[in-house]
Amino acid sequence: GAPFGSVVSGALSFGDIASGAAAWSAGPAQVTIAADAPDGELIRWPLFVTDGVDVWISVVESVVQAADLSVDAFSWSGPGGDLDPGEAGSLILDLANAGSLDAAAITATLTTESPWLTVGVGTAAFGDIATGSAGDNAGSPFELIVSPDCYQGHLAVLSVDIDYNGGMQTALQLVLTVGQAATDAPFGPDGYGYYAYDDTDTGSGFAPVYDWIAIDPDHGGAGADVGLSDFGWEQDDTRTLDLPFTFRYYGQDYDRVSICSNGWLAMGEMNLVHYRNYGIPSAGSPGAMIAPFWDNLYQTGTRRVYAWHDVAEHRYVVQWYDMPNDYSNAVQNVEVVLYDPAWHQTSTGDGMILFQYEQVGNTDARDGYATVGIQNAERTDGLMYTFWGRYAGSAAPLATGRAILFMPLGEILHPSAVVTPVSLETGAAPGNQVVEYLHVANDGEEGSQLNFTVTKVDPATVNVVKSQPGGDDAGVVPASLVGSDVKLNTTEYEAGATVTLDLSATCLSDDNEWLVFVSVAMPSGVSVVTAGNMPTYHGTMVWNGATGDGAVTTWGTGSPSGGFLDNTETGHASLTLAFDAGLAGDVQLDWFVHGDYYGQPPHEIFGQIVLVPAASSIHVTAPNVGDVAVLGETVDVTFLAVNGPEFVTMELQRADGGGWEILATGVSAVAGSWPWTVSGDPGPWAVIRVTDEADPAVFGESGVFAVGRNLDWIQLSGETGSVASGASVDVTVTLDATGLADGVYAANLDVDHNGGAKATVPVAFTVSDGTAVEDALPARVTLLGAHPNPFNPQTVIGFALPSDMAAALKVYSAEGKLVRTLLTGRQLAGRHRVLWDGRDDAGRTASSGVYLYRLVTAEGALSGKVALLK
Repeated sequence: GAPFGSVVSGALSFGDIASGAAAWSAGPAQVTIAADAPDGELIRWPLFVTDGVDVWISVVESVVQAADLSVDAFSWSGPGGDLDPGEAGSLILDLANAGSLDAAAITATLTTESPWLTVGVGTAAFGDIATGSAGDNAGSPFELIVSPDCYQGHLAVLSVDIDYNGGMQTALQLVLTVGQAATDAPFGPDGYGYYAYDDTDTGSGFAPVYDWIAIDPDHGGAGADVGLSDFGWEQDDTRTLDLPFTFRYYGQDYDRVSICSNGWLAMGEMNLVHYRNYGIPSAGSPGAMIAPFWDNLYQTGTRRVYAWHDVAEHRYVVQWYDMPNDYSNAVQNVEVVLYDPAWHQTSTGDGMILFQYEQVGNTDARDGYATVGIQNAERTDGLMYTFWGRYAGSAAPLATGRAILFMPLGEILHPSAVVTPVSLETGAAPGNQVVEYLHVANDGEEGSQLNFTVTKVDPATVNVVKSQPGGDDAGVVPASLVGSDVKLNTTEYEAGATVTLDLSATCLSDDNEWLVFVSVAMPSGVSVVTAGNMPTYHGTMVWNGATGDGAVTTWGTGSPSGGFLDNTETGHASLTLAFDAGLAGDVQLDWFVHGDYYGQPPHEIFGQIVLVPAASSIHVTAPNVGDVAVLGETVDVTFLAVNGPEFVTMELQRADGGGWEILATGVSAVAGSWPWTVSGDPGPWAVIRVTDEADPAVFGESGVFAVGRNLDWIQLSGETGSVASGASVDVTVTLDATGLADGVYAANLDVDHNGGAKATVPVAFTVSDGTAVEDALPARVTLLGAHPNPFNPQTVIGFALPSDMAAALKVYSAEGKLVRTLLTGRQLAGRHRVLWDGRDDAGRTASSGVYLYRLVTAEGALSGKVALLK
């Protein structure tokens, strides 16, 4: 009788019953109907009858009669009839009864978890409400107090728990909007200070611009499957992953995130798997939750949950890709973007959160539609964008192209990066080194922090196209068992492959027979690796554990006590199969289901799933999109050739639309890889093609990658760091001509930072005997002067060392007071250039005047003069 009925005592005695006769039991069975069982609910009681030898199974059905109460309308005693911040008043609810049973002596209790509302009087009486009628609590209204601090447009969720007829119960929820807000303004703040800005809030200055980030594999995305196992009813799953950066949320720092299949994630470790959504804040919901679309969702095929760390943009993306809901199969393609707060700064240090909607269908009228919003770890504060189909006062409705940004409002301190010099041009004789410095300063607002990373890049590889070229797209078809009865949504298999399928079984019975047993028999050459149980609305149909070649897998015990599928209900179970490498021709899987023998025959249904060999295909798995293959080094070209290819040809395309040069022929397809020694000219475009020599129509192509030069001659020290406002740091750039032939060597130093656009510093390093006079190691420590001199706002001071040694370079005022320590510690032999930006050690701008710079080494002290003019 689950979930609304239970058996207290079910043993019955009938004595002897002659053929063609009938008999009542000697006494009754005792059952309990849940106090909140809904009107019209069909409760089915399995009846097992035995004479000690045979067993007969039948079903006793009970239809629940109850009131069906709902809030038809409400009235508020405050000014204007609508709730506003700072008001207190009476709340009268109008209840309608659409059920089959009259409701008498109705009482109700009102509660709320809104931090802005307080229930003054929470009990009320509604009297009697006959079926088809309505009634209210005008004689004993509820009393509510709204905090004056409540923000305009707040959605307040009220719970109404009702008792009637001396023990029957029902629970209702009511969502009320407090105040009004302009549609082009954000809503909030919550108690912590978060606001929500959607893309229509253009007057706020913080409206996000919708820019969908497709990380799913079907659209060429780089996202990784989170690994959730939710493929149907009651398979809800949550998995905890490490975050690539520390994310501050409601003032707490987190290094892990828990991602649920049901359209939400929570910061930190979380084992809840809630599919039933509630309002925000709510004690029954996950703490520290971020919910772009909290509803009962499930995965199928490649339509799963994916995550990706976008290193270049310093953000973490989670996408629920084309996942249907369990109510109407409406498809949701939504994502959350968490921004690294160290790079995308806010006034509080909390990370910005972006929701984006590529496709959305908010249809689940059964369970409150979807919940969208954020809440704190204590579940006492948050922002609710929508729930029960109601929206916060200024919230734009969910739709394709919608973007919603959550962040605390306050002054955002903007850093500003100044990178000098704008280029580096120097030279050295073969075997010598030159040391230069890249000066990174934060000229931004006081209190801001500049974060930077310097990377070396071959300029020949820039503008790599981040796309995947065309080719033979036939490959491993993600197979899953879905649909009515037992069947696959694909008719192919790949010999030698191991795949995890989603098996589904559907009970279709006009006379309400329960499906209690599912069996799938594998032919020789098909092995069961593992499988999962099949959860249903009425228990769990347990897998029999059979594995191996030709195994017969079953779910259920053959009786309702072992779980069953009701009419039109579909159950899901995972099934991992391995297909022998030598398997050929059509493969037939025989399935069999039977019911509880309640309805009309047939009670057993047989069927087959026929799989045919997949077409020949080749998939190149490396190089990947965006890779850089370095000249002179060996790169493994990896590929997967299935169903046919024996030998393949390797080809290279060096320009988009250009010709193909043959790299190798007769490569064994079974090997799956081929070592390529990278040669030729560098460039931003390269594609490897692997072609079946027996059938050139079958081929695969790599992603677009670049061919670059070895940059080991340039080394960086201190290439990652943070700079406070008004301060600066130097990145050491060592250029080493050891082993280099005469010539000009080029590189770019890309400075990625959060203080404006990325800076690119070109480097030109000339290696020639002609530079020996200037760049040979000096016989003694040499001071090379300051350039420019006079200067404003910065100058470069040069010196050269005959060997590795400790050195200190400091700037003093004309009175001998220390102004700035530019360099201290052990330095490499060779020429050095150090930038002084005209500031003292505290970051203050020095005044105009003459300054002394002094270089101290084991050989003694050298000094020079420089003038700062303003």
